[in-house]
Amino acid sequence: MDPLTVQFSLKATDPRFPYKLIAAYILPQHILKDQDPSKLAKSDWFLASPVGTGPFKIFKYVKDQYQDLVPNEYYWNGKPKLAHLINRYFADETAAIIALEKGEIQFTYVSGDVAARLKTNPNYQVFEGSSFVSNYIIFNFRDKRFQDVRVRQAIMYAIDRKAIVKDVFLGAAYLEPCTLPQKTFWPSDVNWYDYNPTKAQQLLKEAGWNPNDSLEIWTYYTAQQQKDALQAIQAYLAQVGVKITPKFMDTPAYNAQFYTGQGWSLSYRGAGLPTGQSPRPFLLASAQTVDKKAWSGLDDPKLEQLLNTAEKSLNDTDYVKGMQALCKYMNENVIEASLWVGTRYGAASSKVKNFYYYPAPGGGPYEDNPELWEVVP
Repeated sequence: MDPLTVQFSLKATDPRFPYKLIAAYILPQHILKDQDPSKLAKSDWFLASPVGTGPFKIFKYVKDQYQDLVPNEYYWNGKPKLAHLINRYFADETAAIIALEKGEIQFTYVSGDVAARLKTNPNYQVFEGSSFVSNYIIFNFRDKRFQDVRVRQAIMYAIDRKAIVKDVFLGAAYLEPCTLPQKTFWPSDVNWYDYNPTKAQQLLKEAGWNPNDSLEIWTYYTAQQQKDALQAIQAYLAQVGVKITPKFMDTPAYNAQFYTGQGWSLSYRGAGLPTGQSPRPFLLASAQTVDKKAWSGLDDPKLEQLLNTAEKSLNDTDYVKGMQALCKYMNENVIEASLWVGTRYGAASSKVKNFYYYPAPGGGPYEDNPELWEVVP
Protein backbone atom coordinates (compact mmCIF):
# COMPACT_ATOMS: atom_id res chain seq x y z
CA MET A 1 0.00 0.00 0.00
CA ASP A 2 1.30 3.47 -0.89
CA PRO A 3 1.40 6.53 1.47
CA LEU A 4 -1.56 8.17 -0.32
CA THR A 5 -3.99 5.26 0.16
CA VAL A 6 -6.36 4.81 3.12
CA GLN A 7 -7.92 1.42 3.79
CA PHE A 8 -11.05 0.83 5.90
CA SER A 9 -11.92 -2.49 7.52
CA LEU A 10 -15.65 -2.78 8.31
CA LYS A 11 -17.22 -5.06 10.90
CA ALA A 12 -20.21 -5.69 8.64
CA THR A 13 -21.24 -5.19 5.03
CA ASP A 14 -22.25 -1.59 4.44
CA PRO A 15 -22.97 -0.66 0.79
CA ARG A 16 -23.77 2.91 1.82
CA PHE A 17 -20.38 3.42 3.47
CA PRO A 18 -18.94 5.63 0.67
CA TYR A 19 -21.76 8.12 1.23
CA LYS A 20 -20.98 8.25 4.93
CA LEU A 21 -17.44 9.35 4.14
CA ILE A 22 -18.88 12.68 2.97
CA ALA A 23 -19.06 13.63 6.65
CA ALA A 24 -15.71 12.09 7.59
CA TYR A 25 -12.40 13.96 7.75
CA ILE A 26 -8.84 12.73 7.92
CA LEU A 27 -7.05 14.78 10.58
CA PRO A 28 -3.28 15.32 11.00
CA GLN A 29 -2.14 13.19 13.90
CA HIS A 30 1.19 15.01 14.17
CA ILE A 31 -0.66 18.24 15.02
CA LEU A 32 -3.72 17.11 16.94
CA LYS A 33 -2.58 14.00 18.80
CA ASP A 34 -2.27 15.84 22.13
CA GLN A 35 -5.64 17.59 21.95
CA ASP A 36 -8.71 16.40 23.84
CA PRO A 37 -10.97 14.80 21.16
CA SER A 38 -14.10 15.89 23.03
CA LYS A 39 -13.09 19.55 22.61
CA LEU A 40 -11.75 19.33 19.08
CA ALA A 41 -15.05 20.08 17.33
CA LYS A 42 -15.16 23.53 18.94
CA SER A 43 -11.48 24.26 18.41
CA ASP A 44 -10.42 27.33 16.40
CA TRP A 45 -7.88 25.09 14.68
CA PHE A 46 -10.35 24.31 11.88
CA LEU A 47 -10.68 28.02 11.09
CA ALA A 48 -7.24 29.37 11.95
CA SER A 49 -4.67 26.79 10.87
CA PRO A 50 -6.23 23.62 9.40
CA VAL A 51 -4.27 21.13 7.33
CA GLY A 52 -6.26 19.62 4.48
CA THR A 53 -6.46 18.79 0.79
CA GLY A 54 -8.84 21.53 -0.34
CA PRO A 55 -8.27 24.16 -3.06
CA PHE A 56 -7.35 26.91 -0.60
CA LYS A 57 -5.29 27.26 2.56
CA ILE A 58 -5.33 29.71 5.44
CA PHE A 59 -3.48 32.99 5.03
CA LYS A 60 -5.07 34.99 7.87
CA TYR A 61 -7.90 34.49 10.31
CA VAL A 62 -9.54 37.09 12.57
CA LYS A 63 -12.15 35.45 14.79
CA ASP A 64 -15.75 36.53 14.13
CA GLN A 65 -14.60 38.90 11.38
CA TYR A 66 -13.07 37.13 8.40
CA GLN A 67 -11.00 34.28 7.06
CA ASP A 68 -8.50 35.01 4.27
CA LEU A 69 -7.54 32.07 2.04
CA VAL A 70 -4.90 31.71 -0.67
CA PRO A 71 -4.55 29.04 -3.37
CA ASN A 72 -3.25 25.60 -2.52
CA GLU A 73 -0.67 25.06 -5.23
CA TYR A 74 -0.87 21.31 -4.62
CA TYR A 75 -4.64 21.05 -5.11
CA TRP A 76 -5.40 17.85 -6.99
CA ASN A 77 -7.36 19.58 -9.75
CA GLY A 78 -5.01 22.48 -10.32
CA LYS A 79 -4.08 25.71 -8.55
CA PRO A 80 -7.12 28.06 -8.20
CA LYS A 81 -7.25 31.24 -10.27
CA LEU A 82 -8.24 33.50 -7.34
CA ALA A 83 -5.33 35.13 -5.51
CA HIS A 84 -7.42 35.44 -2.35
CA LEU A 85 -10.76 34.06 -1.16
CA ILE A 86 -12.08 36.03 1.82
CA ASN A 87 -14.91 34.73 3.96
CA ARG A 88 -16.46 37.56 5.99
CA TYR A 89 -18.85 37.09 8.88
CA PHE A 90 -22.02 39.18 9.22
CA ALA A 91 -24.41 39.51 12.13
CA ASP A 92 -27.48 39.19 9.91
CA GLU A 93 -28.64 38.82 6.31
CA THR A 94 -29.39 42.52 5.87
CA ALA A 95 -25.79 43.50 6.60
CA ALA A 96 -24.49 40.91 4.14
CA ILE A 97 -26.86 42.05 1.38
CA ILE A 98 -25.81 45.69 1.86
CA ALA A 99 -22.17 44.60 1.52
CA LEU A 100 -23.06 42.67 -1.66
CA GLU A 101 -24.83 45.65 -3.21
CA LYS A 102 -21.93 47.96 -2.32
CA GLY A 103 -19.52 45.60 -4.02
CA GLU A 104 -17.69 44.82 -0.78
CA ILE A 105 -18.38 41.08 -1.23
CA GLN A 106 -19.22 39.01 -4.30
CA PHE A 107 -21.44 36.26 -2.81
CA THR A 108 -23.80 35.66 0.10
CA TYR A 109 -26.75 33.50 1.11
CA VAL A 110 -30.12 35.25 0.72
CA SER A 111 -33.75 34.61 1.62
CA GLY A 112 -36.44 33.96 -0.98
CA ASP A 113 -37.79 37.50 -1.16
CA VAL A 114 -34.31 38.94 -1.69
CA ALA A 115 -33.55 36.30 -4.32
CA ALA A 116 -36.71 37.28 -6.23
CA ARG A 117 -35.63 40.93 -6.24
CA LEU A 118 -32.05 40.24 -7.32
CA LYS A 119 -33.18 37.95 -10.16
CA THR A 120 -34.44 41.01 -12.02
CA ASN A 121 -31.10 42.83 -11.71
CA PRO A 122 -28.46 41.98 -14.36
CA ASN A 123 -25.71 42.83 -11.88
CA TYR A 124 -26.40 39.63 -9.97
CA GLN A 125 -26.77 35.91 -10.56
CA VAL A 126 -29.03 33.89 -8.28
CA PHE A 127 -28.57 30.21 -7.41
CA GLU A 128 -31.24 28.04 -5.84
CA GLY A 129 -31.88 24.46 -4.85
CA SER A 130 -33.36 22.20 -2.23
CA SER A 131 -32.07 22.62 1.30
CA PHE A 132 -32.63 18.86 1.78
CA VAL A 133 -33.93 19.83 5.22
CA SER A 134 -37.40 18.49 6.01
CA ASN A 135 -39.63 20.47 8.30
CA TYR A 136 -41.92 18.13 10.20
CA ILE A 137 -43.88 17.63 13.39
CA ILE A 138 -42.54 14.77 15.48
CA PHE A 139 -45.00 12.90 17.68
CA ASN A 140 -43.93 11.59 21.05
CA PHE A 141 -45.31 8.06 21.03
CA ARG A 142 -44.81 7.92 24.78
CA ASP A 143 -47.99 10.03 24.80
CA LYS A 144 -50.71 7.43 24.17
CA ARG A 145 -52.90 9.91 22.32
CA PHE A 146 -50.48 9.80 19.38
CA GLN A 147 -50.31 6.03 19.24
CA ASP A 148 -53.62 6.13 17.35
CA VAL A 149 -52.81 6.58 13.63
CA ARG A 150 -56.15 8.34 13.11
CA VAL A 151 -54.98 11.23 15.29
CA ARG A 152 -51.76 11.54 13.32
CA GLN A 153 -53.59 11.38 10.00
CA ALA A 154 -56.08 13.98 11.21
CA ILE A 155 -53.29 16.42 11.97
CA MET A 156 -52.04 16.04 8.40
CA TYR A 157 -55.48 16.63 6.89
CA ALA A 158 -56.06 19.63 9.17
CA ILE A 159 -53.06 21.66 7.94
CA ASP A 160 -53.29 23.52 4.63
CA ARG A 161 -49.65 23.00 3.73
CA LYS A 162 -50.03 24.45 0.23
CA ALA A 163 -51.36 27.72 1.66
CA ILE A 164 -48.50 27.97 4.16
CA VAL A 165 -45.87 27.38 1.44
CA LYS A 166 -47.55 29.99 -0.77
CA ASP A 167 -48.33 32.68 1.81
CA VAL A 168 -45.67 32.23 4.49
CA PHE A 169 -42.69 30.87 2.56
CA LEU A 170 -43.64 32.78 -0.61
CA GLY A 171 -43.24 29.62 -2.65
CA ALA A 172 -39.70 28.92 -1.42
CA ALA A 173 -40.48 25.36 -0.31
CA TYR A 174 -42.06 22.18 -1.66
CA LEU A 175 -44.35 19.66 -0.01
CA GLU A 176 -43.09 16.19 0.86
CA PRO A 177 -45.03 12.95 1.50
CA CYS A 178 -42.58 11.56 4.07
CA THR A 179 -39.56 12.87 5.94
CA LEU A 180 -37.19 12.04 3.08
CA PRO A 181 -36.43 15.27 1.18
CA GLN A 182 -35.13 13.63 -2.01
CA LYS A 183 -37.92 13.28 -4.60
CA THR A 184 -36.22 10.15 -5.96
CA PHE A 185 -37.35 8.34 -2.81
CA TRP A 186 -41.03 9.19 -3.24
CA PRO A 187 -43.28 6.45 -4.70
CA SER A 188 -45.99 7.55 -7.10
CA ASP A 189 -48.89 6.24 -5.01
CA VAL A 190 -48.43 8.16 -1.75
CA ASN A 191 -51.20 10.02 0.04
CA TRP A 192 -50.56 13.77 -0.14
CA TYR A 193 -53.08 14.50 2.66
CA ASP A 194 -54.66 17.40 0.81
CA TYR A 195 -56.31 19.92 3.11
CA ASN A 196 -59.54 18.38 4.40
CA PRO A 197 -60.65 19.71 7.81
CA THR A 198 -63.92 17.75 7.63
CA LYS A 199 -62.05 14.46 7.33
CA ALA A 200 -59.69 15.57 10.10
CA GLN A 201 -62.60 16.18 12.45
CA GLN A 202 -64.13 12.80 11.54
CA LEU A 203 -60.89 10.95 12.30
CA LEU A 204 -60.45 12.76 15.59
CA LYS A 205 -64.00 11.90 16.62
CA GLU A 206 -63.43 8.23 15.75
CA ALA A 207 -60.24 8.25 17.82
CA GLY A 208 -61.98 9.78 20.82
CA TRP A 209 -59.91 12.97 20.81
CA ASN A 210 -60.75 15.35 23.64
CA PRO A 211 -61.05 18.89 22.15
CA ASN A 212 -60.45 20.33 25.61
CA ASP A 213 -56.91 18.93 25.70
CA SER A 214 -54.19 21.55 25.30
CA LEU A 215 -50.66 20.73 24.16
CA GLU A 216 -47.38 22.55 23.78
CA ILE A 217 -45.44 22.17 20.56
CA TRP A 218 -41.73 22.77 21.09
CA THR A 219 -39.36 24.27 18.55
CA TYR A 220 -35.88 25.73 18.39
CA TYR A 221 -36.74 27.85 15.34
CA THR A 222 -36.56 31.57 16.03
CA ALA A 223 -36.67 33.05 12.49
CA GLN A 224 -39.85 35.02 11.92
CA GLN A 225 -40.83 33.04 8.83
CA GLN A 226 -40.72 29.76 10.78
CA LYS A 227 -42.60 31.36 13.67
CA ASP A 228 -45.30 32.47 11.22
CA ALA A 229 -45.50 28.94 9.78
CA LEU A 230 -45.94 27.38 13.21
CA GLN A 231 -48.58 29.92 14.20
CA ALA A 232 -50.44 29.11 10.98
CA ILE A 233 -50.31 25.42 11.93
CA GLN A 234 -51.67 26.37 15.36
CA ALA A 235 -54.62 28.17 13.74
CA TYR A 236 -55.43 25.30 11.36
CA LEU A 237 -55.37 22.71 14.16
CA ALA A 238 -57.56 24.89 16.37
CA GLN A 239 -60.23 24.80 13.67
CA VAL A 240 -60.58 21.01 14.06
CA GLY A 241 -60.38 20.96 17.85
CA VAL A 242 -56.68 20.39 18.46
CA LYS A 243 -55.30 23.08 20.76
CA ILE A 244 -51.54 23.62 20.59
CA THR A 245 -49.37 26.38 22.00
CA PRO A 246 -45.96 27.01 20.43
CA LYS A 247 -43.04 27.00 22.85
CA PHE A 248 -40.09 28.82 21.29
CA MET A 249 -36.83 27.74 22.92
CA ASP A 250 -33.16 28.52 22.44
CA THR A 251 -31.29 25.59 20.94
CA PRO A 252 -29.27 24.55 24.04
CA ALA A 253 -32.40 24.49 26.23
CA TYR A 254 -34.34 22.61 23.57
CA ASN A 255 -31.62 19.98 23.10
CA ALA A 256 -31.20 19.50 26.83
CA GLN A 257 -34.87 18.58 27.21
CA PHE A 258 -36.04 17.15 23.89
CA TYR A 259 -33.57 14.29 23.71
CA THR A 260 -34.62 12.96 27.11
CA GLY A 261 -37.96 12.08 25.52
CA GLN A 262 -39.77 13.56 28.50
CA GLY A 263 -41.92 16.66 28.99
CA TRP A 264 -43.07 17.10 25.39
CA SER A 265 -45.75 15.65 23.13
CA LEU A 266 -45.14 17.49 19.84
CA SER A 267 -42.18 19.29 18.32
CA TYR A 268 -41.72 21.27 15.10
CA ARG A 269 -38.25 20.46 13.79
CA GLY A 270 -35.96 20.21 10.81
CA ALA A 271 -34.00 17.16 9.64
CA GLY A 272 -31.24 17.40 7.02
CA LEU A 273 -30.61 14.31 4.92
CA PRO A 274 -27.99 14.53 2.14
CA THR A 275 -28.04 12.08 -0.76
CA GLY A 276 -27.14 8.58 0.33
CA GLN A 277 -27.48 9.32 4.02
CA SER A 278 -29.75 7.21 6.19
CA PRO A 279 -32.63 8.53 8.32
CA ARG A 280 -31.81 5.85 10.92
CA PRO A 281 -30.79 8.32 13.69
CA PHE A 282 -34.13 10.12 13.33
CA LEU A 283 -36.35 7.07 13.37
CA LEU A 284 -35.00 4.05 15.17
CA ALA A 285 -34.00 2.83 18.58
CA SER A 286 -30.35 2.95 17.53
CA ALA A 287 -30.51 6.72 18.10
CA GLN A 288 -28.85 7.69 21.36
CA THR A 289 -31.62 8.58 23.79
CA VAL A 290 -32.11 8.05 27.48
CA ASP A 291 -34.55 5.16 27.13
CA LYS A 292 -32.72 3.66 24.14
CA LYS A 293 -35.65 4.34 21.86
CA ALA A 294 -36.00 6.60 18.85
CA TRP A 295 -36.41 10.29 19.60
CA SER A 296 -40.15 9.80 19.24
CA GLY A 297 -40.21 6.78 21.53
CA LEU A 298 -41.34 4.70 18.55
CA ASP A 299 -40.62 0.98 18.53
CA ASP A 300 -41.66 -0.27 15.10
CA PRO A 301 -40.03 -3.51 13.85
CA LYS A 302 -41.59 -3.10 10.38
CA LEU A 303 -40.03 0.36 10.00
CA GLU A 304 -36.65 -0.99 11.05
CA GLN A 305 -36.93 -3.94 8.66
CA LEU A 306 -37.69 -1.63 5.72
CA LEU A 307 -34.78 0.65 6.54
CA ASN A 308 -32.39 -2.28 6.98
CA THR A 309 -33.45 -3.68 3.60
CA ALA A 310 -32.79 -0.36 1.89
CA GLU A 311 -29.44 0.22 3.57
CA LYS A 312 -28.13 -3.24 2.65
CA SER A 313 -29.08 -2.99 -1.02
CA LEU A 314 -26.03 -3.70 -3.15
CA ASN A 315 -26.95 -1.42 -6.05
CA ASP A 316 -28.53 2.01 -6.43
CA THR A 317 -31.69 0.72 -8.15
CA ASP A 318 -32.57 -1.58 -5.25
CA TYR A 319 -31.60 1.13 -2.77
CA VAL A 320 -34.06 3.59 -4.32
CA LYS A 321 -36.81 0.93 -4.33
CA GLY A 322 -36.08 0.21 -0.69
CA MET A 323 -36.25 3.87 0.27
CA GLN A 324 -39.51 4.26 -1.65
CA ALA A 325 -40.99 1.37 0.31
CA LEU A 326 -39.83 3.08 3.51
CA CYS A 327 -41.40 6.37 2.41
CA LYS A 328 -44.70 4.63 1.57
CA TYR A 329 -44.84 3.06 5.04
CA MET A 330 -43.97 6.35 6.78
CA ASN A 331 -46.60 8.12 4.69
CA GLU A 332 -49.41 5.63 5.33
CA ASN A 333 -48.76 5.49 9.06
CA VAL A 334 -47.81 9.17 9.49
CA ILE A 335 -44.73 8.22 11.46
CA GLU A 336 -44.13 11.97 11.49
CA ALA A 337 -46.27 14.82 10.16
CA SER A 338 -44.09 15.56 7.13
CA LEU A 339 -44.65 19.13 5.97
CA TRP A 340 -42.24 20.70 3.46
CA VAL A 341 -38.64 21.13 2.35
CA GLY A 342 -37.28 24.66 2.12
CA THR A 343 -35.49 26.13 -0.89
CA ARG A 344 -32.17 27.85 -0.24
CA TYR A 345 -30.73 30.70 -2.26
CA GLY A 346 -27.38 32.28 -2.92
CA ALA A 347 -26.61 35.48 -4.85
CA ALA A 348 -23.35 36.43 -6.54
CA SER A 349 -22.11 39.44 -8.45
CA SER A 350 -22.27 39.03 -12.22
CA LYS A 351 -18.53 39.76 -12.18
CA VAL A 352 -17.94 36.32 -10.70
CA LYS A 353 -17.30 33.83 -13.49
CA ASN A 354 -17.25 30.03 -13.56
CA PHE A 355 -18.95 30.02 -10.17
CA TYR A 356 -21.18 27.19 -9.03
CA TYR A 357 -23.27 26.98 -5.89
CA TYR A 358 -25.89 24.44 -4.92
CA PRO A 359 -27.40 24.34 -1.43
CA ALA A 360 -27.09 21.31 0.79
CA PRO A 361 -27.58 20.64 4.51
CA GLY A 362 -24.46 21.73 6.31
CA GLY A 363 -22.40 22.29 3.17
CA GLY A 364 -22.15 22.75 -0.55
CA PRO A 365 -21.91 20.38 -3.51
CA TYR A 366 -19.55 17.46 -3.80
CA GLU A 367 -17.60 19.21 -6.56
CA ASP A 368 -17.94 22.91 -7.36
CA ASN A 369 -14.73 23.49 -9.36
CA PRO A 370 -13.39 26.28 -7.11
CA GLU A 371 -10.12 26.22 -9.03
CA LEU A 372 -12.00 27.90 -11.94
CA TRP A 373 -13.62 30.74 -10.01
CA GLU A 374 -12.53 34.25 -10.95
CA VAL A 375 -13.66 37.86 -10.61
CA VAL A 376 -13.51 40.03 -13.73
CA PRO A 377 -13.46 43.86 -13.81
